Amino acid sequence: MGYMQDAEDVTVRAPVETVTLLEHRPTRAPLRFGGLVMDPLTGATSWRGRVLEIGADDRRLLGALMRRGGQIVSVERLAASAGLTTDGLERRIEALAMSLRLAGVSCLPRRARGLGYVLWRG
Repeated sequence: MGYMQDAEDVTVRAPVETVTLLEHRPTRAPLRFGGLVMDPLTGATSWRGRVLEIGADDRRLLGALMRRGGQIVSVERLAASAGLTTDGLERRIEALAMSLRLAGVSCLPRRARGLGYVLWRG
């Protein structure tokens, strides 16, 4: 005859695994889109090898757009990534676009009506 244990007598122990999440480690791999290159840790940004002098707010916003270069990012997600409110995002986008244009950059943030914003090569 077979032997059967009561449920309360059985202890199941799952093996403990250590998982390293690489996507949460800081990385020095530069963000790249078109001729733009940004160091994600320092925010140092260049256009075709020439250093851009842009403010910290613009760098945060540009970094958020570069992480998804060529993809539409919703207003809510972009604002959260850049540490802005949704109300202040459009004004910040316009200021960033002006700074980039003045520096001769042709990769600019564009509005995708009703969807959000996209960093696009023009």
